[in-house]
Amino acid sequence: MIRSMKCLRKTASLIVAGILLSAGAALAQSAGAPVDAPPPVSVSRMTWPGIVLIIILALFLTAAIAGPLIRANAREDLD
Repeated sequence: MIRSMKCLRKTASLIVAGILLSAGAALAQSAGAPVDAPPPVSVSRMTWPGIVLIIILALFLTAAIAGPLIRANAREDLD
C-alpha cells in the first residue's frame, strides 16, 4: 500500500508539473502578442451619465423639499 501511494504521488506531481509547464509556455506565447487598441467611444454612448446625474439630483431635491414639509405637518407625538 505504501508503494502504491508513492507511485500515486509521483504520478500526480508529474501531471501537475506538465500542466504548469504547458501553462507557462502558453503564457509566454501570449505575452509577445500585440495588444489591440480599444475602439473609440462615441459621443452618443456618453449621454447616459448626464441623464443619470440629473435624475439623482432630482431625487435629492425632492427629498430636500418633502422632508421639511412632512415634518411640519407631522403630529407632535411622533417627534
